[in-house]
Amino acid sequence: MNRIEITQTFKHGGQTFHAGEIRFVSPEDAGYFCGLGWAKAGDVPTAAPNAAPVTLEVHKGTIGIASPEVT
Repeated sequence: MNRIEITQTFKHGGQTFHAGEIRFVSPEDAGYFCGLGWAKAGDVPTAAPNAAPVTLEVHKGTIGIASPEVT
């Protein structure tokens, strides 16, 4: 397990990681989080977070919730 400090709030695997928290995670997760700039750890290289604008393309999206027919 690697000790990491969360530098940016994010969600992963159904959990929310809040900036400033200290967490113990697997070496694979530590490398992933630090590689994206979301966390820092003493022995894992930390990248700068990507702050560039991105475009989200949604394919086959559905707006709203289907409701059952009322008879």
